[in-house]
Amino acid sequence: MPELPEVEIMTRAMDRWTRGRRLLRMELRDPKLIAGEAGALVGATVDATVDATVDATVDATAGATVRGARRRAKYVLLDLGARCLVLHFRMTGKLVALAEGEERPATRLCLHLDGEGPARVCVVDPRRLGQAWLLPTDGVDAFLAARTLGPEPWPEHHDGPWWAGALGGLRGPIKPALLRQDRVAGLGNICASECLWRAGIDPATPVAALLPAQWEALAAAVPAFIDHVLATEGAQHEQEGELSYVNQGGPNPFSVYGRAGEPCPRCGAPLERMVQAGRASFWCPGCQG
Repeated sequence: MPELPEVEIMTRAMDRWTRGRRLLRMELRDPKLIAGEAGALVGATVDATVDATVDATVDATAGATVRGARRRAKYVLLDLGARCLVLHFRMTGKLVALAEGEERPATRLCLHLDGEGPARVCVVDPRRLGQAWLLPTDGVDAFLAARTLGPEPWPEHHDGPWWAGALGGLRGPIKPALLRQDRVAGLGNICASECLWRAGIDPATPVAALLPAQWEALAAAVPAFIDHVLATEGAQHEQEGELSYVNQGGPNPFSVYGRAGEPCPRCGAPLERMVQAGRASFWCPGCQG
């Protein structure tokens, strides 16, 4: 985590915090945030010249007026006019709005802004797994295309046949199939467990064995879960100014994820945990049969 709903919450916050404001400077505190692919993205060879090239490119953003933020899959795209800042948070990254002089541990990047609103918007990432790219705006589409991202499962609501077509032909269980970003982009491990529970589908069910009624149940469950997270975690974000992830000790807002041994909220049977394709799945054997 964060997954599609959390990234959508942070995208909305980024847009609200920055749209129409002038970027005074972009402060890169951790060069590893963008050094991984910096060469290809800023036009240099990945060698000893990369850090200098990145610094120069970051400096070139000073004075840009922010045109807004949008989301694609789990990426936040911040439009700076000629350039676009792309953020991917991985496991522990998040956006935090800070006043001038306020500090947070594990801050990797800060956007200093003028005008009304937070003085700085920062990327905080304790495990340093997240990535950022500073791209020419006309290169963003090619960047995303290279990620081989499938269509979005939200906000447009798709029907059962759409889901069957998106995931059809995959071998193996439905839970790992939902994590295939090339088939449907943005869903993650938590989303998959929660949506399958809402749909009443055993996560070990082979994709090929799903019935039309189950595809329809999944089609209804995905947007319902995302809307639920946007309402609940979104309210928390507006109140507290940042997300508190369950895997970092925050409260658990989910129905089944991380709740093995607890009673199912729907039928009361003990929830269980199993590992599928190296990822933990949480489910109810009582009502997901």
